[in-house]
Amino acid sequence: MALRVRFGCVGPLSIAQPNHPVSILRPSRRSLRVRVFAAAWLALTCAATLAAGPEADAPGCSDPPGLPRFEGARILGCQGTEADEAILPLAAWNPDPEVSFWDSSLRLEGRRTRILYTIPPGHSSLEVMRTYLKSLGGLGYQTLFECSGFNACGADAATVYSDEVYGKRLPGPSAAGAFAPDSVREPRILVAKAPATDGGAYVFVLAAHQDNLATPEAGKRVAVFLEEVVSRGGEQHLIRLDAGELAQGIDLDGHVPVYGISFDPDLAEIKSESHDQLEEIARLLRERPDLSLHIVGHTDNQGDLAHNLDLSLRRAEAVVAALTRDFAIAPARLSPHGLASLAPVAPNTAEEGRAMNQRIELVAH
Repeated sequence: MALRVRFGCVGPLSIAQPNHPVSILRPSRRSLRVRVFAAAWLALTCAATLAAGPEADAPGCSDPPGLPRFEGARILGCQGTEADEAILPLAAWNPDPEVSFWDSSLRLEGRRTRILYTIPPGHSSLEVMRTYLKSLGGLGYQTLFECSGFNACGADAATVYSDEVYGKRLPGPSAAGAFAPDSVREPRILVAKAPATDGGAYVFVLAAHQDNLATPEAGKRVAVFLEEVVSRGGEQHLIRLDAGELAQGIDLDGHVPVYGISFDPDLAEIKSESHDQLEEIARLLRERPDLSLHIVGHTDNQGDLAHNLDLSLRRAEAVVAALTRDFAIAPARLSPHGLASLAPVAPNTAEEGRAMNQRIELVAH
């Protein structure tokens, strides 16, 4: 009788696959010891080979606890910090190469983990993202933002990884070489938040078919950048847009949302920390003397619509009054309006969406 073992260095991240069975047919003790020793030696040899070879995860890298990995994916690079800042998108990437930013975004502080995966050949970014959506949804994550393609995600959306100025690109040639300029196709983005019972955990996923200049075997296939942030609290939208960013929004879209003007709940008095944002709006108007603006107040859908229409109008009037009184802007250049919850930019079903909908918008005449 003999011990029949099928083994080998097969498959990514694996020594033995389910289709490589082990069957034992009454071996002798000596033959069993020899074969087990041989199998163990080969397993150790394969493990060492895989650890150093192209099919292994980067040393010291592993999946964030509880988060899924696309089947067969391997890690090209990772980095974790206990206290860091991250900006996650809640709207499309702005394509201007000089002052690129997400049209709406969330700033978080807390424990941050970044991982870059390469996906086996033959899979599309659509398949990869559908898998993440299904897996995260099954874990109770709520989708805050999702987009597919350059039209929805914004031109050059993958720049957020490939350009180190945005703080997401990972060190090391294999990781840094991903999402090479002019090689990205089919970009898809997902931002989701963990169930409330898991605290303030957020996940950002960027998946795209791309090239990798530093790692040919990882090029010409889909890469996935995953960022997890476990927030310490105090999540907030990007607060102050400077005059140039305001002008860019006006020029590109005819309007720009402003989140740096704050009000207490259900009140129309502007809070003192709004001064810097008001100053930037005034600077925009001084730099563009022919520009006139509709100042439009927006609320979420909590409460009575008639009440919110009145509240949103009074908030817009308060902004007009502050700009004319404190910054000497001519009243004729500003007109207040209130739309309450009639023009949302996000679902009102969760706190994050309601926070996005409570805003002031500048709309060119």
